[in-house]
Amino acid sequence: MTFQFNLICFYLGNEAVDWLVREKGVTKREAVELGETLRLDGYLVNSVYRDQPFLDGHFFYRFCIPRRLSDESLAKLSPSLDSF
Repeated sequence: MTFQFNLICFYLGNEAVDWLVREKGVTKREAVELGETLRLDGYLVNSVYRDQPFLDGHFFYRFCIPRRLSDESLAKLSPSLDSF
């Protein structure tokens, strides 16, 4: 599976959640959980409050080169990412 992210752009949490709901058919709660999993694994960084959880709101995030995913986190992500 290949992911392509624009590493220069910043994304708003609420826009990412809305996109996941619209394009991937997940609930808002599932979208926030996916965002938080990505943040905990180093794929997503809050540009201002680094320790703040992923939120469905007006908070800026950016994608970054991730650390290695833990087996537990990979298991959480796998069902959600199969459709990407």
